[in-house]
Amino acid sequence: MPAFAQSGGGMLTDQQVEVLAHGLVTAWGKPGLLAGTNPPPYKATLHGDVAAGEKGFADNCASCHGEGGKGNPDIPGTLSGSIVDPAFLGLVSDQYVRNFVIAGFPDQMPDWRSHDSGKPLSDREITDIVAWVASHREPAASPTAGVTPEASSIHPAAMKSAKSMASQRQEPHS
Repeated sequence: MPAFAQSGGGMLTDQQVEVLAHGLVTAWGKPGLLAGTNPPPYKATLHGDVAAGEKGFADNCASCHGEGGKGNPDIPGTLSGSIVDPAFLGLVSDQYVRNFVIAGFPDQMPDWRSHDSGKPLSDREITDIVAWVASHREPAASPTAGVTPEASSIHPAAMKSAKSMASQRQEPHS
């Protein structure tokens, strides 16, 4: 998203940005929304534990996303499809998954404060759940996967042919 402020290359003065920001907070702000809570950081600061994440997922997410994250067709119209599908995971980052666990999705997925267990998820729990989901991601295919050292080298017959063609090449006439 491009900058709005002139100081960032945009077209709006600092005063115009201030007016817009105030209007946004006035119209949609929810003062005290996080009062008395300890919100998790946007970016993970811990290393995830896949085994703990599997339990955390079962305790907090499986009622909507299905056992093992494979989806729950009984909840149509929600974000309850398979979240361990390799095709899906190949398109999203761990941060993307973390964002959804923290922020939820309006009218479809609760945020970090109201999952199945009835208690807010901690940073540790979120990080572990994301690690478990990510553990289902297929490793990226290597361009040399399945290529043996012999197959990756030039075949002797091809080398002989290339040398033969080079020796037959004629210099351009002047």
